[in-house]
Amino acid sequence: MTLLVGCAATNHYLIHPRKAAPEVIVWSADFARDALKVHIEGARPPGVGPFPTLLVHPEEEETAPDMHGVIWDLAARGYVAIAADYHRWIGGRYRRNMFAWRSTGDLTLIILTTAPSEKPTPRAGG
Repeated sequence: MTLLVGCAATNHYLIHPRKAAPEVIVWSADFARDALKVHIEGARPPGVGPFPTLLVHPEEEETAPDMHGVIWDLAARGYVAIAADYHRWIGGRYRRNMFAWRSTGDLTLIILTTAPSEKPTPRAGG
C-alpha cells in the first residue's frame, strides 16, 4: 500500500535558492480588473529574450512572495517565471479565493502581464 501525503507548510528553500542570483532581474506589480486583484512576483534572466514563460501558482495558503525561491531558480535557468496570487471582491472587501477566475477576462489578466506590448496598467498602492 502506498500513502501520499501533502505538506501543509512546504519549505521551497530546501531545493531552491534563498536569494536571487546577481544576474536575475526581479520585479513585482499589482493589477486589477473588475472584481479581481492580482499580485505578481516576477523573475527573468538578463538579456532581451525571448524567453519561455512559466506561471507559478502558489499552493494552498501560500502567496506569490512565498514562491521567490522557485521563480529565482527558474530565471537562473533561462525562464521568465511569474508567481501570482489572487484576491476577489466578496462581501465588501478583497479576499483570497481558491476559485478566483470566473471569466475569460480574469484568465487573460494574468496572461497580459507576461506580454510586453499589452501589459495592463499596474495599480498603485495595491
